[in-house]
Amino acid sequence: MTPSKETRRAEGRDQPGRSPREEGQGRTQSRITLPANLARVNAAARAAVQTRFTALLHHIDAEALERAFRRQKRQASAGVDGITVADYEQNSEANLQDLCGRVHTGRYRPQPVRRVYIPKADGGDRLACRPWRTRSSRARWPRR
Repeated sequence: MTPSKETRRAEGRDQPGRSPREEGQGRTQSRITLPANLARVNAAARAAVQTRFTALLHHIDAEALERAFRRQKRQASAGVDGITVADYEQNSEANLQDLCGRVHTGRYRPQPVRRVYIPKADGGDRLACRPWRTRSSRARWPRR
């Protein structure tokens, strides 16, 4: 219940501010404002749910890659290439610039992964994506 105007004036309180819902609009879950270009993409995606975006590569720049890198868990295990977050962070600026260059010149190819569904105790399935490199690795993971 909000106090009446007379009560607020008598007690010397300011007018009520914006609601928490209004303050959080246009922000991500972590309360960091989206860059302007991504905010426009976000607005377009919300306005037309069926829209398919085909040209978003120009939004990937060194700053976007750094934001993604900062969201990584520091204690995560090494990837399929054997590099840990701590190893990558040793020379992160040069690594991110190199990655950005490879992405924009078409030299970056993510390693292929295979979707494997692991049965859970409750009867459902859990999706696990496993690296897919050689013919010999195919024999290790059963098909589903």
